[in-house]
Amino acid sequence: MTPRSSLLRPSEAQLGSVAAELSRSRFSYAEPGLTHPEHSSAYPDSFHVDERRVFLGNGEAVFERASRAIFTWQMYATSWTQLFPVTPPVKGSVHCVSAAHFGLYSLNPVRVVYTIKAPVRAGFAVGTLPGHAESGEERFLVEAENDKVYFSILAVSKPAGLLVRLAAPFARRIQQRFFADAVKQIGQASRAES
Repeated sequence: MTPRSSLLRPSEAQLGSVAAELSRSRFSYAEPGLTHPEHSSAYPDSFHVDERRVFLGNGEAVFERASRAIFTWQMYATSWTQLFPVTPPVKGSVHCVSAAHFGLYSLNPVRVVYTIKAPVRAGFAVGTLPGHAESGEERFLVEAENDKVYFSILAVSKPAGLLVRLAAPFARRIQQRFFADAVKQIGQASRAES
């Protein structure tokens, strides 16, 4: 399946339709769970691994706010991305992400691969479904270490089709933009008073 795109910003109904259509689809890569912190094997050679980890602050309140932000998808609360449905990530739930770039909106369906809810670690990973521009997995994680709280994004992916492979430098730039915006969104949410 080729990546989906639109000249107009998609409505929630359109994003919901893509998510519903692919609700029974398999992941578009072979090893779901490869970003899990307890995953022990090496990443596939053909995949690009990109990780960003930032310090958010100190204390339980920062951890709680950052965890809440992740589980309400705040990393997608940007001017150029949107997600539907904005329901809590549950293993197996399907969502569709729209991203604006180069005058187009790409529609990128994902499924939640796993969630982590522990006293010092919280987060989840999404895996790509057919029609996503990339093939692979992305993890969003908050961790507390000796009262210090960190947020990390780990992406293990490769271009899903010929067109995306040809535009790989642009695709990487879009991914880096998302990483920067996600870090900003989670950072702001972790500092905001409830």
